Amino acid sequence: MKKSVSLILSIFTLCSMTACTIFPSSNSGNDGSNQQSSNSSTSDTTEYTDYKLVDNGKSEYKIVLPADANYDEEIAALEVEELFAEATSITLETVYESEVTYSDTAKLIILGDTQYTENTGVDVDAIPNNGFTVKTVGSNLFVLGEGSGVVYGVHEFLEETLGFEYYVDDVYALNKNVKNLYMPKLNISDAPDIE
Repeated sequence: MKKSVSLILSIFTLCSMTACTIFPSSNSGNDGSNQQSSNSSTSDTTEYTDYKLVDNGKSEYKIVLPADANYDEEIAALEVEELFAEATSITLETVYESEVTYSDTAKLIILGDTQYTENTGVDVDAIPNNGFTVKTVGSNLFVLGEGSGVVYGVHEFLEETLGFEYYVDDVYALNKNVKNLYMPKLNISDAPDIE
């Protein structure tokens, strides 16, 4: 029985990987020169800021962690750094909150509860366990959450901006060769139905 289940899962994974190879995203070669095509995973009603997350293959954005970052926040930072680099060939710098000055135009991706969280109007204590809120404020993006919620929020952000879809370990979809990308206006909250 265990061998049958293992074989079925292996076949499913292989078929999924083959389908992704045979039917790649129609956006995979796009340089992202306009807002909608560079953000193919978002709906047609998505609004964007005037700030470019990626501008001609470069980015001024930084990943910001709380001074006392926990394990989940560190993992979330690595996820953003690695997947963003894979999609854009840009490695974003990761810093701690004490190393940056906040303003509405600072171009920060802030992960977890920092001294800047008050700018979101979000009550972090009200976020359920493993839940998250992803919110754009000016040029900045906040990913707030409890437990693994920050990681789930990062995945939501990557889905909205870079077409990230996670299937199983090391099997995922992601837009590639992104050269231009506007920061979307996001205000998304979610929590798992089961804890």
